[in-house]
Amino acid sequence: MNDKEKYRAKIEAELVKFGKSIEELEQEAERQQDKFDAYKRAHIDDIKKQKAHAEARLQEMDQAEEEKRHSILKELQGYVKDIDDNLREALSYLAY
Repeated sequence: MNDKEKYRAKIEAELVKFGKSIEELEQEAERQQDKFDAYKRAHIDDIKKQKAHAEARLQEMDQAEEEKRHSILKELQGYVKDIDDNLREALSYLAY
């Protein structure tokens, strides 16, 4: 497995993990409707959009020229961090 494949696999694994966390968060939002106002639900929707965008960019990276792949990879690493941060914030809603 070359470096590109390793990075792709790592990012893809993170996105799968995020998908599971989003699903759990949505299920919990349904159970605890009183804790999830419109702002918090919109935050969850934003995270889903971020994840979908990252998935699309991951697909684009596969088709990109070598020099473009590196910039897309850097971009994806930023997306992964942002999604992780936003998910942690959203999961904190459950603590209250």
